[in-house]
This record gives sequence, C-alpha cells and structure tokens, in this order.
Amino acid sequence: LVCMLLFSLLNMLDALDKADGNIALTVVAILISVVVAGLVGFVLFKALRVGAMILGSLGGFFAGVAFYNLLFFATNSLWLLIVIAVVFAIVGAFLSFKFYHQIIIFGTALIGSYCLVRGVSLLAGGYPNELFLFSELSQGLAPSVPWTFYLSLAAMGLLFVGGSIVQLRMKKKEDDENEYKAM
Repeated sequence: LVCMLLFSLLNMLDALDKADGNIALTVVAILISVVVAGLVGFVLFKALRVGAMILGSLGGFFAGVAFYNLLFFATNSLWLLIVIAVVFAIVGAFLSFKFYHQIIIFGTALIGSYCLVRGVSLLAGGYPNELFLFSELSQGLAPSVPWTFYLSLAAMGLLFVGGSIVQLRMKKKEDDENEYKAM
C-alpha cells in the first residue's frame, strides 16, 4: 500500500510535468491509497499478532528467496523457489506469532541501531551506500570500504545489544508488575 501511495505520488509528478489532465485520477488514487492504508493499519493495530504474523510471513518469504539464491540458484527451478519461499513464509508466520514479544524487542533494537548509526553517518560520512556495495559484490568485485564502516558496524552491534537488554529488562519488569497485580 505504501508503494501504491509512492507510485501515485510519482505519477502525480509526471502528470504535473505533462499537464495532460491526469491529475484528477492521480489525486483519486492517492486518496484511495490513503484510506485503504488507514483501514488496514487500524485493523492490524487492533490485532497486533495478526499484523506480526503477516510481517513474519513476508520476512520468511524473503528469507526463503535468499536461502534459495544462496544454495539452489544453479537449479533454476521455479517450483523449488516457490516451495522454499512458501515454507519459509509459513515458518516465519508461526515464529512471529509464537515469539511475538521477542521479535518486537529484537526487531526494534535492530532497526533503531541501524537508523541511529546510519543517521549519524549521513552527517559524519564514512558509511558507503548499500546499493553501491551490493552492486560491486554482485559483479564479483571486492568493495573498498573505509575503516569507519567497520566502526559503524561495531557501533550498530553495541547499540543492538544495549537496546535489546534495556527492552528485555523493561518487559520483565512489566511482566512482574502484571503478575503482582494479578495476585
């Protein structure tokens, strides 16, 4: 849905450049995208575990595709790719339902550590563009990265561990308080 909104924005920019009258359709597409995204967001907010399962299945699907590309890419089997991706999606959905709180804790710690370090690196420099690194690696080239990149990775790791510890302690304290209130 977010992609629909972004594509609608891009089309709107094209329509504004061409001035051929497609602006009304673009505005309607944006409004529909916003309303649908709001409704889906509201439903997923009310059913957090369902939302986590959907995200877990998406994550599992992409992990399955990555697993296929890592081990079975030479087979060029579409059916094997589909089976692996679907199995990983089901496992991801199950795990995200079963370990909901842990996934939220570790996921937010990981995203937070990346965003903080990446934000600082945008100002300080020294962190190469991920797309550039991927492009070099896919061409078989050894990417040249500065020492500050490894420092950034170390900072991400420390922030991830620290954020996870803080959140796990807060969760334990919350669980203890709820257990005490239940007595």
